[in-house]
Amino acid sequence: LNPQPQKTSFDSNQSIINYDGWKLKEIPQEVFACKRLKKLVFSRNDLKEFPLEITQFKELRTLDLSMTPIDVISDEIGELSNLKKLHLNYNYHLDLPEGLKKLQNLEEVSMYYNYK
Repeated sequence: LNPQPQKTSFDSNQSIINYDGWKLKEIPQEVFACKRLKKLVFSRNDLKEFPLEITQFKELRTLDLSMTPIDVISDEIGELSNLKKLHLNYNYHLDLPEGLKKLQNLEEVSMYYNYK
C-alpha cells in the first residue's frame, strides 16, 4: 500500500519529515515552515530535478532523494553545510557535483544501484 498524498501541516519546530512514496512532483509548500528541519526524506517520488529550495534548510543533517528520476544534483547542495548523510540510491546519476567538496560535515553518501 502506498500512502496517498494529503494535506499536511507541520509544526515549525518539526525536525523530521518523511514523504517516502507519495509520488510528489514538487516539495509541498508546508515543508518550508519547518525552519529546524534535520532529516528530509523524498525517496520514491517523481521529483525530476534537484529541488533548490532544499538549500534553505541550513540545519539539515540527512537528505534522502533515493528512487527519484533526478539525474543531476545541483552544485548548490554545497550550501547544506551541516549535511552528514546523503542518500541517492537507485537513481541515474552521472556525476557528483563539485559542491559536495564544501560539505565538511558529510560522513556518508550512498549511491547503491546507480547506472549511467
